[in-house]
Amino acid sequence: MGGFIPGAVMTIFMIAVRHLLRAQITTCGRDQIFNWKVLGADVHRRVAAVINAAIIMGGMTFGWFTPTEAAIAACAWAMILGVFLYRSLNFKQFYKVTMEPSRPRQASC
Repeated sequence: MGGFIPGAVMTIFMIAVRHLLRAQITTCGRDQIFNWKVLGADVHRRVAAVINAAIIMGGMTFGWFTPTEAAIAACAWAMILGVFLYRSLNFKQFYKVTMEPSRPRQASC
């Protein structure tokens, strides 16, 4: 029951938020003709993102890597998706994102 109750509460709140915001959510795409090619491209992009969860859970379940290594693998996969599939991250931004955490910082005491 430890996982069920928080999950149920979250579900109820998500449904409530969706219900309250339903007027603000647009109905884009309703007047378009169904297209298998668009559907296939959309499913392809969504499945690629879901693979991130499979990397984390599957890798730890099968003992391929530890939770820390799973986080590294998930970050690497997310960056690959951002650069190559979603194209929301160019190589200049990619360099900045990968080098920013390693930049020396001043200690604050």
